[in-house]
Amino acid sequence: MTLTQRQFLFQILKKNQAKFQYMLDELSPRDFVNTYLKLIPYIVTMRHLQQFDVGEVSRDEVKEIVKDITNAD
Repeated sequence: MTLTQRQFLFQILKKNQAKFQYMLDELSPRDFVNTYLKLIPYIVTMRHLQQFDVGEVSRDEVKEIVKDITNAD
């Protein structure tokens, strides 16, 4: 998944956060867990699978990435 695609999905989820939360609250415990487990790979990815096209990254985003790397615990 490209950076642009991840940003697009993030914006959709952000815009519909309340609706998504409401719908999750309406699920049975079993369906909630199944849904949660299906979403995990989109939230937490394995580091060796993380890739992005540097051409898609703005100068400000590069600065943030460098800042995150240099401030890592």
